[in-house]
Amino acid sequence: MTLYSELKRRNVLRVAAAYIVSAWLLIQIAETIFPLFGFDDGPARIVVIVMVIGFLPALIVSWIFELTPTGLQKDKDVDRSQAAITQSAKRFDRIIMLVLVLAVSYFAFDKFVLSESREKFIAESARQEGLSEALLAIKNNKSIAVLPFVDMSPNQDQEYFADGIAEELLNELAQLEGLNVAGRTSSFSFKGSEEDLKSIGEQLSVTNILEGSVRKDGNDVRITAQLINSQTGFHLWSDTYDRRIDDIFYIQEDIARSVAGALSIALDIEGRNDLPGTGTSNVEAYNAYLEGRARGRVGRSDQAAVYFQRAIDLDPNYAEAWAFLGAAIGVGSWNQPPEQARATQERGRELVVRATEIDPNLAEAYGMLSSYQWTRGDWVGATEFHQIFSALMPADIPARIGPANIFARVGRVRAAIEIEELTRLIDPLNYYGALMLAEHYAQAGRYGDARAVLEKVKTLSPATDPSVIMRRLFMAMSENEPGAVREFLEKLADANPSIATIARSVLAEFDSPPADILRVLHRVYDDETEMTGEGRVVTASLAAYYGDPELALESMTEELRGNLLRTGRLWYPFYSDMRKLPGFKVLADEIGFVAYWRTYGWADTCRPLSDDDFECN
Repeated sequence: MTLYSELKRRNVLRVAAAYIVSAWLLIQIAETIFPLFGFDDGPARIVVIVMVIGFLPALIVSWIFELTPTGLQKDKDVDRSQAAITQSAKRFDRIIMLVLVLAVSYFAFDKFVLSESREKFIAESARQEGLSEALLAIKNNKSIAVLPFVDMSPNQDQEYFADGIAEELLNELAQLEGLNVAGRTSSFSFKGSEEDLKSIGEQLSVTNILEGSVRKDGNDVRITAQLINSQTGFHLWSDTYDRRIDDIFYIQEDIARSVAGALSIALDIEGRNDLPGTGTSNVEAYNAYLEGRARGRVGRSDQAAVYFQRAIDLDPNYAEAWAFLGAAIGVGSWNQPPEQARATQERGRELVVRATEIDPNLAEAYGMLSSYQWTRGDWVGATEFHQIFSALMPADIPARIGPANIFARVGRVRAAIEIEELTRLIDPLNYYGALMLAEHYAQAGRYGDARAVLEKVKTLSPATDPSVIMRRLFMAMSENEPGAVREFLEKLADANPSIATIARSVLAEFDSPPADILRVLHRVYDDETEMTGEGRVVTASLAAYYGDPELALESMTEELRGNLLRTGRLWYPFYSDMRKLPGFKVLADEIGFVAYWRTYGWADTCRPLSDDDFECN
């Protein structure tokens, strides 16, 4: 008898098959269950090791013993009649079939039931871990703000260059785990300020401040930098660099190394040719790139795009220039008609994709792609790109906790608030961040917190900013305060010409019954064939507030089917009746919300009813 025949006769092959399937099933269960009880990979790894070790003994036992109706017997003592052999083989076949049925059932259960909850559990665990790390980093003394460098050039025409140097240093330091770096917006708000460093440190909640100056004259550059403890005023490090402009990349690297050393933070740049944001050896291209960033900081994205294009012309492999050109072009889509906006966004996305092809490790590009992906209704893909971005930026704790901009837009407002509150600790003077936090407080019903943040916003930007007024209006609607609604509607009519017709039409009938106001809204909505995106959102808001959720849904659907930039407006309390309409379910599915919710978690006001149904309030 051949070895194969003997193995088959003794059911060794059947035992091997049953063992492998059973081991796979146990390992899958262990990998799923153990993390839910807070275990790391250790226990699951032990299960794998035990299964591997037990394989050979199981085969040896199956060679020596035979499973009979009376129990295990040595092979030599077993009745070898054909009936006995057949009965034993059938018994093993039934065992194998049972294990296979269990394995297939578990696979289906894992894929269609457990996978969603497991993904949510992993994401929530990562968010909580990131939050703990962030709070620890903020509380320790290893914190720093990089102030704008002063332009000391003879013609005082190198401000953009000085700002760019400071920003690149900030970006480099922000990648160091264990170091809390104040946000650029907050740090740069002290540009030209006469405040003392101790006061600046207190406002930014940092212990250390890096400041310096740039003097650029032709191809010669002098950069001075000093690191100061803002609490004691002690100089921790300082240096002056007199070099040719070609050495600018080396100077930045040396400053970053020196600051990290002074703060006892490891700076690992081994294997990288350039610092982040300076991925070129062409000084002219870098200079154009810095000019583009300067234009972008003051909201001139059209001018910024010209400089980024110039940088690309000088160095076609300048990944950062490609990425920021794509971002600058995308900014222009905000107030474009839907079809044009989609085309603009697609063009911008293609440019950012080009950046990742040149440099697959360019973190900023994946953050930009995340935004572009949700403008296409792919919220799951947007989240995946954000995960790549956060992995490449390990020191960006808010990003590690989760994508606040995605959370807010898909209705996970409480999760967005958690991240935005943390971000304000790092970037306390960021105007846009404060504005978004106020909006999300209002959407969550935390009106006192929203008002407090909006009061702070007044000190960061003019109170006549239409963005502030609109959020005040929406908050007044949420709290059902007619007097405040009138006040902010009047202010909005004066501050934002694109919605003046709608606002003034409603104000003219403001003391009339809601039915009369709604007739005016319907008339304006029907007559305004070229209504802007903001106009459609304000129309929807007023319709919902005065009791016509159908008109609200019609107006929001028209806007969101063409442009998803304003999805975050859907979650105000006054839209509750609109969210209960069947048409809202259709819209939510159409714009990709449902696919996201079932993968990463439901909106605060929505919940699943079955595999193909849900409800919102």
